[in-house]
Amino acid sequence: MPQSPLVNRRERQRRRRGSLGIGEKNWKKLRALLLIVVIGFNVLGAYPTPGDVTEEKLREGTAKNEVERWVRRLRSFGVDTDPERLGRWYAGFANGLNGVRNFVMSPIQPFMDFTGTQQGWRLFSLPNERPHVLRVVGERKGKRRVLYETWSPSRTFLGETLEFRRVRALYNPSSSGPPNTYDAFARRLSERVFEQKPELDSLTILLEQRHTTLPGQPEDPKREERFVHTFPNGH
Repeated sequence: MPQSPLVNRRERQRRRRGSLGIGEKNWKKLRALLLIVVIGFNVLGAYPTPGDVTEEKLREGTAKNEVERWVRRLRSFGVDTDPERLGRWYAGFANGLNGVRNFVMSPIQPFMDFTGTQQGWRLFSLPNERPHVLRVVGERKGKRRVLYETWSPSRTFLGETLEFRRVRALYNPSSSGPPNTYDAFARRLSERVFEQKPELDSLTILLEQRHTTLPGQPEDPKREERFVHTFPNGH
């Protein structure tokens, strides 16, 4: 049965108004603008930054050697500089670039933090001389045994899962500490271990910090256990 002219007119008016009552053409333009803004902020957010650089960090270990190497290079081109001045300049440049990026991203940063859609990443300007190692330690009748340890060829329980890059991102810490997913990751990992090893009395999950020395230097035996979680087996 054909619709009445009144129904047809209302339908045409609804289509002309489009979404949000602003007209179909205007809605398409607004949607395109929103997509451009989101893509633009993602491109800006993905622009690599030098990371957290301080003059103190540039006076230590590998960073100190790198600064001195660049001083020699610059002097060979006739540039008058020294490690102190070069380190001060680079730290100022890096922090200035970080500040510009943070300022540009500030309008949308709360939304990205809330949705977990941050795109930022940092250049490896300085090597991490104090990396963390994930350790999973089971205890039974007072005896402790390391089930998993990062980089260990023999302590590999659930290694395929824990070394998968998307899982590693749940616990791998930055200079400010582990991500906010670490606590939930530790709880879920304890449940998984107890499912496969119900004989355990408890499980300890921690990040052990070590000092990586330069080639030719003696190994530093110091270890520091950080961010420790211990879970009893509730059976």
